[in-house]
Amino acid sequence: MTSPDERSHPGREGAGPHPGEGALARLCGALSAWGRLVVEVGASGAAPSLEQVIGGLVEWMGNELMDGWLHLPIPVFETASGLAEELFQVSQAYLAAVRAAGGVLPDAERAVHEARIRGVLERVDGLEAGAAAEDRAQGLGAGETA
Repeated sequence: MTSPDERSHPGREGAGPHPGEGALARLCGALSAWGRLVVEVGASGAAPSLEQVIGGLVEWMGNELMDGWLHLPIPVFETASGLAEELFQVSQAYLAAVRAAGGVLPDAERAVHEARIRGVLERVDGLEAGAAAEDRAQGLGAGETA
């Protein structure tokens, strides 16, 4: 397995010709990628690696996520930000369990933590899908705001 240090940080893709274009899709895609990475690394039972991933998530939240408020309606940004915070909290709980176990969690306990993370990610997907449907209903292109 590749360590988190050797991976590119999710969400650091270029903004394209117009920074606001596709902002929600980029934020949701990056948040989903962080969640998948937490699940993958957490399953290994390597607490230091999981700490690095969570640190990367926090860095992303402080940079790319915060930049999103410039390009999104405030309620949409607040929802995305809340989901990021929730992902951070469930990731911290997963890390605490891995530390307490001294490594790989028993399957049942690991499944509980992974289900919590996936629950957040389902809501992230729902946010993105709902915004895209609203844009279509309003006749807007992807990433445009009224």
